[in-house]
Amino acid sequence: MAMASGGHEMLQQKPALEAKIKTLVNSDLKEICRAYNQNVSGTKALLQGRCLEVLNDIIRTGDVRAFEDLKHRAQYKGQPLAADATSGTSASNYNSTSASMKMHGVGGGRLGGGPGLNRFGGGGRPFKSSPFYEIIEAVLPLQELPEMPQNRHTVKNTINLNAEQCSRIANDGMRLLLYCGVTASMNPYQTVDVAFPNQIEVKVNGDDVKANFKGLKNKPGSTKPADLTDRFRTRPVGYDNQITLTYALTTKRYSYMIYLVRHIKSNTLAERIKQQSVIPKQRVIDELCKANEDPDIEATSTRMSLKDPISTVRISLPVRSTVCTHMQCFDGTMFLEMMEQAPLWNCPICNKTVSFQSLCIDKYFQDILHNTPGSIEKVDVEPNGEWKVIKEEEEEQANGTSNKPRASYDDDFDDDLVEVSEAPKAVNGLKAESQPPVANRSPMPGAFNTPPLTSREPSVAQSAASANRPNKRPSGAVIDLTLSDDEEEQPPRPAKRTAPNPSRSEGNANSSNSYNTPASLPDRHRDPYAPPAPQQAMYQPPVSFP
Repeated sequence: MAMASGGHEMLQQKPALEAKIKTLVNSDLKEICRAYNQNVSGTKALLQGRCLEVLNDIIRTGDVRAFEDLKHRAQYKGQPLAADATSGTSASNYNSTSASMKMHGVGGGRLGGGPGLNRFGGGGRPFKSSPFYEIIEAVLPLQELPEMPQNRHTVKNTINLNAEQCSRIANDGMRLLLYCGVTASMNPYQTVDVAFPNQIEVKVNGDDVKANFKGLKNKPGSTKPADLTDRFRTRPVGYDNQITLTYALTTKRYSYMIYLVRHIKSNTLAERIKQQSVIPKQRVIDELCKANEDPDIEATSTRMSLKDPISTVRISLPVRSTVCTHMQCFDGTMFLEMMEQAPLWNCPICNKTVSFQSLCIDKYFQDILHNTPGSIEKVDVEPNGEWKVIKEEEEEQANGTSNKPRASYDDDFDDDLVEVSEAPKAVNGLKAESQPPVANRSPMPGAFNTPPLTSREPSVAQSAASANRPNKRPSGAVIDLTLSDDEEEQPPRPAKRTAPNPSRSEGNANSSNSYNTPASLPDRHRDPYAPPAPQQAMYQPPVSFP
């Protein structure tokens, strides 16, 4: 207990001591480095890094005496404690411990296959546990990847699997997983997330390991351990499997291990939740009634969705965490599948951090699912625990909208449409409507015939799109935009022509050499073959000659 309490005190004092070390001058930093057999050359940043590394190593080993000595040196310009001024006990203890770690292959990225120094709680497992992996044993003890801010560095290890390990991998489906994390965060009292350097390549027996070493962007803890099983050789037993880690451009020191684990699938974990963790129905009702006991507060119904927020489909396994305060559930199977891919372990409803052990099946929510048809998506829960299905009419009144299809007469998208018949092409500035047929041509000079106004009927032709549109609202009067007020009141003005010369009227009448230009109308006065025009009871404007 004294050791545990001392370790917690060191963790509490660590930030203040780190800040103190960063304020020391070079001479004080060199005194501390010299006392702990560290290199005293280099810039101030390198000296600070070596002192911080000494601090992290002391906290990992849990040496309270060495921690107090380093704290005293940081406060008094590198001078040791009074009791250790002559003997230097704390510094020598740190040096012997560090040498022991290197001899057992724990630090510096050296080759190691034997049992490493157990300096972590929880059976020597510095990484956070996962319900998907049951750790059996460590195949490679803890190794370190030193800082490499500018250069590339390669660390190699040789792993020999024994007969039992080979049998478990071949027959029992065991897996070999590579764990990695930041060394500065490791201590005997807390575990760290799986994290790899930003630029890293892993090879086993010369073959590249394809894995996601980065996880989700800006999501610490979303990285999974790398699976090396398919690259290892289990035959013959004791084969020298070479593992190579190449990394670069990192200012942090990392540590890694290889574990032999048993992989547990998400559906197996879902069955465990069904058998072990349950929230009774009556307990949920009692919590509802207790929360609404205040007479000064008028409780109202709560709307609850039966759809999973992750997959947006109906929930099949209603699950919620005991650390959450809401009643809304999510689908447990879908949640576990997502956590297996990216182990964030956040509640999809309130975003609180949850664990697998806190997940429970809500029997109250499960009863609602069993007593409602599959088409129901929401229910209203009353303060006394009763619930009712939300009908479409009620939902329409609540939000002012409706999901029903619109009626055929409610199509307002064509309110501004006006059907217009195709206007005839104009020739020489005159509309084709004003041209009488050839049979009605008159040889009488100065007589012009126009079609009757009754022939100008509005166009009633509909477009193909509007004719084929079902249940369309009947349109009103069709407006012909080709007509104008002037055209309805009086006939169109005749084309301009030159007034005939009386002296040339006979010669022009007997001349047969008249011709029509392509862009002009035929001259009715010079057509000797035109039949006489029939008598029409219509208005003919008089023609005046200058």
